[in-house]
Parts: sequence; structure tokens; C-alpha cells
Amino acid sequence: MDALISSFSRHHSFKDHNRKNLFDHLFKKRPDADREKNMSGCELRTSPSECSCSKKSLYCNHRNLRKVPLLLPQNVQELDLSGNKLHILQKSDFPELRHLNTLLLTSSEVTLLKTEAFGNLMYLKQLYLTNNRISVITNGTFWSNTNLKLLVLSHNPLSVLSSGAFVGLLNLEDLDLRECGLQTLPPSVFDDLPRLSSL
Repeated sequence: MDALISSFSRHHSFKDHNRKNLFDHLFKKRPDADREKNMSGCELRTSPSECSCSKKSLYCNHRNLRKVPLLLPQNVQELDLSGNKLHILQKSDFPELRHLNTLLLTSSEVTLLKTEAFGNLMYLKQLYLTNNRISVITNGTFWSNTNLKLLVLSHNPLSVLSSGAFVGLLNLEDLDLRECGLQTLPPSVFDDLPRLSSL
């Protein structure tokens, strides 16, 4: 991780207050940390039978799903697909969800993100891809995700980051690449992240 921070620092001004932000980021709670305490009535227009609902959050986690459920509600704000067997994600897996802020795909056996995999989720702000089997991030994967602020890719066997892996992430502030095993980085890989403050 020190090597990644050093590489980032050569391209950006990584000051002491940013190091504090990084520490805070590493130890902050996931969105689902207090879920059991906060469950309440469903406010979604529809809900797939394989999922549960609380307010405007949809929980389809640990359901042995092999594909993203069909007919996701248009007003969903948080979607948890963690703990499934999704393998390959592509743009057609997700309908256009204008209100979706947070997407959790932790430990879902994802091996491949196709170009613009999240292209229909243009208003997404937080994306958790922790502990999957992703080895490559290709050019244009996040091209349409200009509103994304947090991207968590920790604990993936990443071996290749293309030079344009993060093109489109104009508002990204936090990027988590812990325990990814990256040995080298393209010289300009962080140049497309003008607002990045925590790595």
C-alpha cells in the first residue's frame, strides 16, 4: 500500500490532512454495519421476491443469486447484492436507476467487470466490490460513473490496471486498493481523478 500512496503522491498533493482522511476512511463503517438495528417498513414501489426491504434499501445479499434480480424498483437508494455468485457484470444487468446511491457487491465471486458495467447507474455515489476475484480493470469500466465518490476494490487479486481504468470518475474522492497485490501501476493511472483525496 505504501508504494501506491507514493505513486499517487508524485501526481497529486497528498498532505497531512489527507492522511487523516485516509485513516478515517479505512476504519469507517460499511453501510450495512448496523442494519439489524435500523430495519423498518418498506418504501419501495416493488420488491423482488428473493430480496428483503427496509425503507428505500433492497437487500438481496446471501441468496445464492447467479444474476442480478429483474425488475428492480426505480426508487431504490441502496442495493446489497453481497455474498452471491454473480461472476460477470455488464451494463445490461442493471436497469437505469436514477435514485441508487449505494451498491454493495462484496464477496459475490465477481471475476470480470465489462466495459461500462455500471453505465446505467449514473447517479451512483458508493460502490463496494470488496473481496471478489477481479484481476483486471480495463479502460472505460467506470466511464459513465461521474458522480461516484467512493470506490472500494480491496481484497481482489488485481494484477492489471489499464491506464484508463478510472476514466470518468471525475468526482471520486476515496479509492480503496488495499490487499490487491498490485506490483506496478501505469504512470498516469490516477491522472483522471482530479478530486481524489484518499488512497
